[in-house]
Amino acid sequence: MLLPALAKAKARADQTYCLNSLKQIGLASNLYSGDYQDRFAWMNNFGKVWGDGHSFTPNGNPALVYIPEMFYPYLGTNKNSTKKTPILKYRPEKGVFTCPAGIKMKVPPSSPDYSFDSNFYSGNDGVSYIWMHMFSDPKNYGTDVTARPISNRPTTDVYDPSSAVLLWEIPYHEAKYMPHRLGMNVTHADGSAGRILGYPKETDWFFNHSHVGGDAKYNK
Repeated sequence: MLLPALAKAKARADQTYCLNSLKQIGLASNLYSGDYQDRFAWMNNFGKVWGDGHSFTPNGNPALVYIPEMFYPYLGTNKNSTKKTPILKYRPEKGVFTCPAGIKMKVPPSSPDYSFDSNFYSGNDGVSYIWMHMFSDPKNYGTDVTARPISNRPTTDVYDPSSAVLLWEIPYHEAKYMPHRLGMNVTHADGSAGRILGYPKETDWFFNHSHVGGDAKYNK
């Protein structure tokens, strides 16, 4: 009888740990915006593992930065590192950029979330959160809204900052594999953080919900 209770207590502790981390990152995002003309951070893309595939970094700018590097001045360096670690055996440890529940999720090969494996975590330097570099066009599957990215956008140019997601966590495609009781923690554009529920019938949260709160055009 004790084992289920202990498992639930551990799950709640992991969720609280993750939520606290996302609140810290939300505060760091607000502080960054205050230092840079009230704009969201100019990330190279969703995360390190995406490389330059979605980059808007200005030509000649050698600094390809992501969530940890961008917010070091506001958070410190409590992060994972993949250096000197065999990729096939790599699993990050919990940290301010790494949810303890997300990295423990077991996902079958049949799920889109199966791609979040040792190779992914190694390539993303142990980070389990994703920056909303740009959102998906809700009317065109697989098409991102590149004309109006979130990176470097003025903070005032968001339709609903309290509902727009700035960071979310993996796994995220299918609700049943989301880290926190069929849901995941997120940071909103206003810096607040909270848990959102997944939808069991959906297989791609990003396509269905990344646009919410972003632009008036996609929220009517």
